[in-house]
Amino acid sequence: MKKIIICMVWLIILIAPLHAAAEDEINHLLDESWQLVKQQEYDKARQILLYASQQQIHAKLPQHVQVISTAYNKAIETMGDVVSQQEVESDMLALRLVIDAESSHFQPLWLSRETVVMSAFDRIEKANYAENNELFRAAINEFLYEMNIIYPSLLVDLPKGEVKRLEKHFAYLEDVKTVMANASGKQQLSTIKHDVQQVFQYPKTDVLAGSTIWVMVATGLIIIATLTYVGFRKYKGEQEKKRRKSKNG
Repeated sequence: MKKIIICMVWLIILIAPLHAAAEDEINHLLDESWQLVKQQEYDKARQILLYASQQQIHAKLPQHVQVISTAYNKAIETMGDVVSQQEVESDMLALRLVIDAESSHFQPLWLSRETVVMSAFDRIEKANYAENNELFRAAINEFLYEMNIIYPSLLVDLPKGEVKRLEKHFAYLEDVKTVMANASGKQQLSTIKHDVQQVFQYPKTDVLAGSTIWVMVATGLIIIATLTYVGFRKYKGEQEKKRRKSKNG
């Protein structure tokens, strides 16, 4: 029993640094690829991403592996057939953000996109108020572009129902791009704005709670194992005393 407890403790102690080292290596590779993208050296950046994508993906849930793999593939594909520097950078940024979202325990980096995202939505409301169709369509495109960058991260950090609600909002905006919002449409825009604002508030407590739960579980397992061992030793000691008394008697 003592050996089991020691093994459990050492397992927890050893896994954490190995996991952190793997995360550090991936982050280093992504940083290197990002710098090459900035220099428009797409072939070299793509080769680094190909290597990084072949490393083991450490994910909290199995479905997150698919999300991260898709982000890798999209960035790699974009570098292989470059349409614009902006497109390559946006796909690369989406990848970096989702990798961080998966590994972050407190405040994922995608939360820092709040100002950019909400500013884009404000332009939708202003264009609608001004009844300017061209600006309205451009503002919606900009907002959807910004949301697309953080979308993989949302799949990792948000509940499925929350993501589905956002997807319905995106579909609505695509439908009304060529038509100015009427009275009911303005109410819908208000609802969308509220839901998007909530997105940037939710993970701040949810991610922290998830991290706390894992710490509590690990601590609890160690305590249970320790108490079990102590109880087992006490039981053996009492049995030994009874055996000696019976032998002496």
